[in-house]
Amino acid sequence: MSDITLSSEEKRIRLIRVIGLCVLAFTLMLSYALARPAVESIFLQQHSYKSLPIVWLFVAAGALFTTLLYNQFASRIELVRLFALITTTSALLLLGLIFATKAQLPGSTYALYIWKDLYIVVLVETFWSFSNAVFPLNTAKWVYGTFCMMGSLGGIAGNLLVGRLARSIGTNNVLW
Repeated sequence: MSDITLSSEEKRIRLIRVIGLCVLAFTLMLSYALARPAVESIFLQQHSYKSLPIVWLFVAAGALFTTLLYNQFASRIELVRLFALITTTSALLLLGLIFATKAQLPGSTYALYIWKDLYIVVLVETFWSFSNAVFPLNTAKWVYGTFCMMGSLGGIAGNLLVGRLARSIGTNNVLW
């Protein structure tokens, strides 16, 4: 449907979706830009760089498992509800992993590292699945670039902010 044939209510809904998804793209990439260096620093404080290939293999296995699980849910659950479920699960896992890492539970820094790489993949995949479901091709041609720009700005903002945050509150507290 072209923009010319949209009613004013449909245009308003589309604008709300575009603005909402721009904010979401910014926030997703901001969160990853904050989480990635903090988690990597925490991991390397506990383990040497020689442990990185091992954790990368765990990330690959986790990505396979998570993709299979995501595909099962994505075919059965409405995307907005799925996004809420994934966001809530990711936040609860992060909270649990922060406490586990502070308590120095064995394997917790490995689990935190794996979480860091998996949560963003699943949330971004859900973001694009939702975008594909609500925007027709003629809108997607222009609006997806806007989403990518906002995500890039979020990533830049997070990367500029993370160093300052780490210096002022400590690397271990950046995840809070």
